[in-house]
Amino acid sequence: MLNLKIKLISIINFLIFLLFLTSSFDIFLNIKISGYSIRILYFIEFILFLIFMIEYFLGKIEIFKLLNWPYLFIWFLFIILFIPNTTILTRSIGYALWLFLSILLIGIITTLIRTEKQFFKIFDYYILSFYLIAIFGFIQFLFGLFNVNLLVVQWWIPGKLPRINGFNYEPSYFGSYLLIGWSLLFYLINTNIYFKKKYKNKFFFITLVMILSSSRMTILVMILASFILIFYRIVKTFLSKFSIRKTYLKLMIFLLLIIIVFIFIVIIYWKEINFLFNGLGIGGEPNHSSKPRIQETIDTFRIFLQSPIIGYSLGGIPSAIANLKGIHISTQLEAKHFEGLNIFVQVLAASGIFGFLFFILFFLFLFYKAKIVSNKLKNISYIFSIIIKGLSFSLFWELIILSLNQNILRPYLWIAIGMLSSSIIIGRKILYEEKINNRL
Repeated sequence: MLNLKIKLISIINFLIFLLFLTSSFDIFLNIKISGYSIRILYFIEFILFLIFMIEYFLGKIEIFKLLNWPYLFIWFLFIILFIPNTTILTRSIGYALWLFLSILLIGIITTLIRTEKQFFKIFDYYILSFYLIAIFGFIQFLFGLFNVNLLVVQWWIPGKLPRINGFNYEPSYFGSYLLIGWSLLFYLINTNIYFKKKYKNKFFFITLVMILSSSRMTILVMILASFILIFYRIVKTFLSKFSIRKTYLKLMIFLLLIIIVFIFIVIIYWKEINFLFNGLGIGGEPNHSSKPRIQETIDTFRIFLQSPIIGYSLGGIPSAIANLKGIHISTQLEAKHFEGLNIFVQVLAASGIFGFLFFILFFLFLFYKAKIVSNKLKNISYIFSIIIKGLSFSLFWELIILSLNQNILRPYLWIAIGMLSSSIIIGRKILYEEKINNRL
């Protein structure tokens, strides 16, 4: 019986690892039906859900765990309620189902990860998944230099210089995905020597691949996240101890030097490298990348203003934006041209002002609970406390970068939410067990 239990846990762990590994698969191992993608990740999720159901009916699992579920459930109800407000009903229904599967994904992770020991194992798999995808991205880049197309979708110089996109639709999606792992590792290795020794090499390799991907938006967020964390640590140390740690000071100086060197290189070699800034409107280059992003965000906000109470559901946003421009759309392929931008503005337009409130409350309470639990764990399980804070830091920056992009339903975002939720639940369990032991 014990061997069967160990084998089942191993199977669950492996399947969760496959969830992590396939979460960025936009253009690989997917079934395409009428413009919709059915991802392999959801087949893996279905298998894990079957395992949960079997365990539940056998009495081995008492409850389906979903942190802050009332806020998430009420927001989901608003999305369901506004499904008919569209010209493409099947799309709205499909996106509502996609949201349901995303919420279920959180619950599966938080329910099937049951112990601290299992969580640490899964956490190592989580880090490993980003590293393996980064390795594929690096191989993709090397092959591209020799004009071998390994799922490359964009090139700086066709057949000579590829832009890394991994298994994603484009480099910005790839960068948004890897940012979760990068920001998590950045926090961990700059907080504790244990994580620095364990993950330092993986962190630097992922950093290299993200830079090679040439996603300007991702690199900007990486620099911003680095500066803010280091500056926060400097200020916090100074206010508490009236001193500044040399490590943080060196890091800040190093980052400043990188920026200065980068600026000089751009100025000196502008003619050779100006193609890297195409679409940004810098140095006289056209702004065909930045301007549409701003306009799409404005259009998304405008449809919200037209109907602030009754939303359009997640699948109805393209129909509303098209109507704004005097265009009627009726297919999924047409909808791709009117997606809108900024996940927060999209959710605002989809849910209406009241539905959006519950969406925001879900994240506010998630971060608040993470902070409370991690602070209480400092003197009991310091390593676990750091992991919770690292997962919070990672999720925060992923939400920031997605505020510059589209689609709240990216699987890796919901997995990040699931991992943070799981760490909070396991952290509470550690605190409860410590409390019981102290009573005994």
